[in-house]
Amino acid sequence: MWISLARCTVILIGLTMISPHVSYAQQEVSANNAAEQDFKIRFPARCEYGVDCWLLNTPDTNPANEKISDSVCGPRSYDGHKGVDFAIRDTVEMEKGVDVVSVAKGKVLRFRDGEEDAFRGEQAKTALNDANRNCGNGVIIDHENGWLSQYCHLKNGSIVVDNGQNVMPSQKIAEIGLSGISDHPHIH
Repeated sequence: MWISLARCTVILIGLTMISPHVSYAQQEVSANNAAEQDFKIRFPARCEYGVDCWLLNTPDTNPANEKISDSVCGPRSYDGHKGVDFAIRDTVEMEKGVDVVSVAKGKVLRFRDGEEDAFRGEQAKTALNDANRNCGNGVIIDHENGWLSQYCHLKNGSIVVDNGQNVMPSQKIAEIGLSGISDHPHIH
């Protein structure tokens, strides 16, 4: 399934965190420029949306502290959330393996693996956040023209790409996991 930016800029904004210092207005301008280039992305997981995976959270479009709005001014976000989360049913499905795929053609910039898949208490979450490991196991792919996609909370040991590797749309890069700061198996 292809997703056109002209119809679904919110998903791309969630996937392209060019810099944590880029404002929402700048992200919108970038999304509009990419839409003019007809940049398209694919769904990031091999699951049937609405059947065995679901939209959990979208970016918080209101950057003010404690003011939360998703892309349609609803509750599918939390304060400061910068991505799109797709969840799977449970850890049983996670253990079976649900593939995470590249949303578009690109080159792997970097990855991190080796973080355990585990439910964590608040103290452990704080420690992960302080160590800048809240993403857990992750992959960042450069899709050119300023577009990057970041995949977080990947299953430990499931990453099958390497730094500098070229990837194609829908190519498996890892599996959905529970690493980093995560309360359920999902991809961010």
